[in-house]
Amino acid sequence: MLRDESGLTLAELMVSLAILSFMVGLAVLSGSSTLRAAHLSQATSQLANDLAVARMSAIARSETWRVRFLPPVVGSTVINQYVVESRIPNGSWLQQGEDRKLAYGLGMAVPFESGEPVSLQFNRFGRFGRDVDTEIPICRIQTNLDSTQECQPDSVGRTIRIYANTGVMEY
Repeated sequence: MLRDESGLTLAELMVSLAILSFMVGLAVLSGSSTLRAAHLSQATSQLANDLAVARMSAIARSETWRVRFLPPVVGSTVINQYVVESRIPNGSWLQQGEDRKLAYGLGMAVPFESGEPVSLQFNRFGRFGRDVDTEIPICRIQTNLDSTQECQPDSVGRTIRIYANTGVMEY
């Protein structure tokens, strides 16, 4: 008596499953690097837009505006939060909107002066208040064994450059 041989053997099923798993793994790996690149691009655009708003607001309102970077956690050189502020007539600063925070795992390698992160300030003419060009790399954060954080050297995504005394930016 002949038996109907429709269907797959166990070996054929295992080979098909292995090929499918390999293809799904490749898709996930390529998708995660694309997502990382999108996060870096979005973070750079977010900071550049906030800097441009501060500069344009300084010109439009004839006031001094700044982007102030909030101090990092102890032992870290990477910053991921900042605020946009305007100077009011009594000389103090008024925060405009909420704190801005980059996406999880991203940070900025902001220059420090006197142990504090620099503030990027624009005068009423929109001129940048520093004598040197300033670069702010946006990068992925690496947490070291001692819990300090730093920018991963091979993962600097994009850099915002602000030219001294003019406030002109490029990224």
